[in-house]
Amino acid sequence: MKKLIGLFLVLVNIGILSYAQTPVKYTPSPCETVTTFDKTSTPDLGLLIYSDDAETIWNAMRLAVYSQSKGDLVVVFVLGKATDAYIREQEESDIYNVQKISDTFLSNGGNIYLCATCAKARNTEEVQSCTITSIADMYEIVKRSKKVLTF
Repeated sequence: MKKLIGLFLVLVNIGILSYAQTPVKYTPSPCETVTTFDKTSTPDLGLLIYSDDAETIWNAMRLAVYSQSKGDLVVVFVLGKATDAYIREQEESDIYNVQKISDTFLSNGGNIYLCATCAKARNTEEVQSCTITSIADMYEIVKRSKKVLTF
């Protein structure tokens, strides 16, 4: 009886493992095929920003600017709720002025990429200081960056 149960468990595990290794067919939407990221670059630091909290984004961008000052190549990818911070107007007096710190990063030669699907979900392509691109570029940023941080 123990041998029968053992054989059953082995067969179940083989079935589960073979199912887990089956590749998933993925068909990208038109927004997900947009690409602008230079696939030959190898950033020192890739920042993925998802939070819509202005202070969190501001601090992520401060790190980006500081890293640039140390000679690092930094790229930023904005997606999800963080998209909203790059859409809304900001006052110069805002304590955590995302636009101002992002402009500093850009003027130092940085690139900020923004998810096209996320912009489309918000019915806009009017995004300040970002290059509209796709999840394919986010993949390349993660794959090619020496280090990746998420905020």
